[in-house]
Amino acid sequence: MKLDSSTLSLVLVGKFSPGDFSIESFVKTHSIGDEDAAQARYEAFVRDQVCDIRFHWGKFAVVDQKLVIEVNEAPYIRASDLALKCLRELSQGAVVRQMGINYQAFFAANSEERDAVGRRLVPPKNWGMWGNQVAESLNFGISDPRHGGMTAAALRQGKPDDRPAGHIDARVEPANRDSVWGVLVSINDHYEMPKGRDGKLVPDRTATGTLLDALEEAFDKSVARSIEIARQIMEAT
Repeated sequence: MKLDSSTLSLVLVGKFSPGDFSIESFVKTHSIGDEDAAQARYEAFVRDQVCDIRFHWGKFAVVDQKLVIEVNEAPYIRASDLALKCLRELSQGAVVRQMGINYQAFFAANSEERDAVGRRLVPPKNWGMWGNQVAESLNFGISDPRHGGMTAAALRQGKPDDRPAGHIDARVEPANRDSVWGVLVSINDHYEMPKGRDGKLVPDRTATGTLLDALEEAFDKSVARSIEIARQIMEAT
């Protein structure tokens, strides 16, 4: 199977003011280059409610308690650079409680290859008599409604050593992109502040600084690790 495409999204959850962000403020603070500025457009902009900006390489959006930067082509470091620039210069009052560095890799695959991935990650034989029926259904053609198999498989690593709290999730599922069938591998590298004595996530400005520092220090490592996880999952099949 061959890697067909990959994307990355950086998701920050906390307290943000959409009015702090705009194409004009990005230009003024040199958060984006001239080419990006010339091609940028607003998908939606309502001051203090929503800011959704599209670039040729992805998007920047702030709504409610979430800030999202999506990058649909390398270099993925654009997401980290833009987030750090925005929150350290344009919105210093923002609070970040959780952070996700989410990588997706789409591998083009024919029906036999997809079924092979499913058999390895979710062996039908481990599902009793019903699993045997599912295994038999794999003999039908992929377009036959009787064809079954894996719909999704997921695994979690709880609280890696490089963060105060969080986890790494991996999910594998059949997918179709632009009329191309294949396997989608999604890695969610999740960071959050530890909970205080009241059981709630620490919400203060120090917490924001801590997670932004983690973003700056861990972004490249996170992306490299996610790419390697996806590669190993697919090569192991």
